[in-house]
Amino acid sequence: MLICVSACILLLASTQPQAQTHPSTSSRLIAVDTEILEEIEIIGNTGQAPRTGEVVGSEHTGSVATIGRERLAQPGAQLGDLLGAVSGVQQRQSGGFGTFATISMRSSSAAQTAVYLDGILLNTGGESAIDLSSLEILNLASVDLYKGTTPLQLGHAGMGGAVNLNSMNSAGDKGTRLRLGIGSFSYGSLMAAQQGSKDKWDWTATVARQQSDNDYRFTNNMATPLNSEDDETQRRTNNHVSRTSLLLKSGYQRTSEHRTDVLLQIAERDLGIPTARNSSTNKASYKTEKTQFQLSQIIDQWYGWNSRHSLYWHQSNSIYDDSQSSVGLGRQLIDTDIRTLGIKSYWERFADIGTYGLSVDIRDEALNLEDKLNTEEDFTADQLLLLSAVHMAITDENERWLITPAFRWQTSQRRGTSSSIGVTQSLPTQNESEHGAQLGVAYSLTQSFTVNVNVGNYFRVPSFNELFGSIGLVNGNPTLVPEKGVNADIGVKYEADSLQLEAVLFKNNHDELILNSFDARGIGRPRNTGKAEITGVELSAQWTPLPRWTISASATFQNPRNRDPFNGHKNKMLPGISRRTSFARLSHNRGKLGYWYEWQAARERFYDSTNLLPAADTSLHSAGIDWTDKRWHVSARLQNLGDDVVEDYNGFPKPGRSIFLTLTHEL
Repeated sequence: MLICVSACILLLASTQPQAQTHPSTSSRLIAVDTEILEEIEIIGNTGQAPRTGEVVGSEHTGSVATIGRERLAQPGAQLGDLLGAVSGVQQRQSGGFGTFATISMRSSSAAQTAVYLDGILLNTGGESAIDLSSLEILNLASVDLYKGTTPLQLGHAGMGGAVNLNSMNSAGDKGTRLRLGIGSFSYGSLMAAQQGSKDKWDWTATVARQQSDNDYRFTNNMATPLNSEDDETQRRTNNHVSRTSLLLKSGYQRTSEHRTDVLLQIAERDLGIPTARNSSTNKASYKTEKTQFQLSQIIDQWYGWNSRHSLYWHQSNSIYDDSQSSVGLGRQLIDTDIRTLGIKSYWERFADIGTYGLSVDIRDEALNLEDKLNTEEDFTADQLLLLSAVHMAITDENERWLITPAFRWQTSQRRGTSSSIGVTQSLPTQNESEHGAQLGVAYSLTQSFTVNVNVGNYFRVPSFNELFGSIGLVNGNPTLVPEKGVNADIGVKYEADSLQLEAVLFKNNHDELILNSFDARGIGRPRNTGKAEITGVELSAQWTPLPRWTISASATFQNPRNRDPFNGHKNKMLPGISRRTSFARLSHNRGKLGYWYEWQAARERFYDSTNLLPAADTSLHSAGIDWTDKRWHVSARLQNLGDDVVEDYNGFPKPGRSIFLTLTHEL
């Protein structure tokens, strides 16, 4: 049914009267974080006017930061690290390069952060929290982060915000490039990319391979943190990772009003799973294969409407192998398949007062989990999901005011089955319907000074595992209801030729948070009992005191508190979230050479909900150098110069001092 509807839309052509072209995007940018050195007006499609369905910076009143290709291509760069340098964003990673990594925006959970690939949502009922390390950074042209308020063009909104991954395209440098990288802990990378265009066609093709043993040295306290006499310096074992990816992308511009784009991305990752005690006999592994296929058709100037229609199919298979029971949840060999088939349709119309927009996304999501060693843990689930949104971007004649009301409606039908003692049992069908609204207002006091206010209510439906799963010591709960939250922020921004300043005050109230509750037998069950209140301030600045020098800095101060009166954790800090984070970067360019230095710090963080296990404060220093000459580019990065110990997860240290080097040649 979805394929038939999509085919009809994608084949639709038009010879109807002309519509208004998109309003100029050369006006002021409403609110942008400036610590990521590439501030752009048009978000997500650098170097060209925004196509229909892409985010337009001048129509967004929230905070946005963009990480460009230059930062993404740094030696040994990881997506989570780069995102974690943005104010209001924190990253958690279980180890070295390529290991499990997620982010939190304004103290939200990873599942509450929506992640998109070229505007198509990647989060599903089977994978509610996206593992950033499974995404190939070398396939990306840029990454946009939207904190709190989600842009109108994306449609669906996460409680914490959104991340949009923009894949490489022919709008960048055309030609063929080869990239070779080496680094500490047997790190190696190889990439080949070809971008070009001819007549009405353009294309991009990249293939990349990255791997590391992650066998860095660390101090093992032998699970006795109060007894330092038995501590040993060891190398991390079974922490290897290898990742291979392929991106094929092509576009056909039939006329100025009609364009077709197709994307195929395939990625494989093989990851070792270490234990907290660093067992040398541990062989646990986690292998994933992901495929994303996306086909979109732009049809502009059709009865006064511009539109973009996308058909997408996402497939993921993972095998978690702990047959020796090394990690601690018992012998498991779990094969998981996740599939998403959907169609997204976006429409917009321009009027004298601004832009009208409509977005509809129909998704069919399914999960099949099979434990080949214990059939009692098998379960399947599927979900039919409708995400819809209507919005406006209203401006006055002088473009001093921008008002962006939006309304969202989500309806879903979920069902699942589980196996117990060889008997398959159907679980209750869940039907949910949720409404959300957001309002953004921005006012330009002067050409350089802007004030913006945003408020909205958001929700997250439970994942398949939370509803139907029975894995390890946690059983699913089919009676769960969606998590809910209200986000609000007010920001001021000053922008001049050499100086940019921004401050944002935010407050989030979350309710019905899904937390695991354990009984006297140690058996857990997800329940809607959580409440949280987060208040904070984000500060960012960028200054160019001299033509060759750039200084950027940011800081976040937040108070993430548990407000649930029933679980004994009231007024405790939310686990894994730092109260204070800071970031600073100094860069200098001189002819063919470029130098940079970064400092990043985190303070006041706990591993547990009772706040009995404090995490050590961190202060990391890194530096790098770049050299460019015609078709050659050499880049080196020294990371964690102080060789400091960092553990985002208790007992799972990250690497100490390390070095990475890349050589890129353009044919």
